[in-house]
Amino acid sequence: MLARSWQCRLAMGGRVHASYLDSYMIVFTRVQITSRSHQKTFLMKTLNQRLCLDGLKALGVLDELLRYPVQLKSLFTKPEKGVMAAEVENLFHIKRSERGSNTFHKESQTLAFWQDYLQDAECEHSVSLEDILVFFSGCDSIPALGFSPKPSLEFISYSRFPVANTCENILRIPFHNAYSDFKTDMDFAIRNSPGFGRA
Repeated sequence: MLARSWQCRLAMGGRVHASYLDSYMIVFTRVQITSRSHQKTFLMKTLNQRLCLDGLKALGVLDELLRYPVQLKSLFTKPEKGVMAAEVENLFHIKRSERGSNTFHKESQTLAFWQDYLQDAECEHSVSLEDILVFFSGCDSIPALGFSPKPSLEFISYSRFPVANTCENILRIPFHNAYSDFKTDMDFAIRNSPGFGRA
């Protein structure tokens, strides 16, 4: 509840004052405790919120939040706009073969398919850009401070389906001769791999 209150106040461009936070916690505790059985649960939540505030104060983060609420909003809230294809494309460090080799030519064609696939995912509904993010990273949005480690895009010939390593943020995409085959196999793999869920 407290975090949502901050988010609402930050979204409106308002400042969150420490006295407001303290009074909010007191009111929240009084309103929510309606029976003896729930009292312990709500007191623990209030205590956890208090400890969180104390931690933010000790590190100087709370002062900065109060001073620059609009600028720091993106660190604590999910982005309001959806992910764009260009953003996903620019996330990756692409591991390529030596220029001029036969493999480099195949990688160039597959990279063009990948760029088309991202554009399609931005417009179509079979697989979204968020689904692609979850597939290779476990996150459904791009973190405010970026991914660590930086995602890498690699090419594979041993499978017709993409392979992901969510711990290392590695996406390996397969070679195909036609975009329709590439798209079909990418869609199938991403839609049928629940992974670890959303992080």
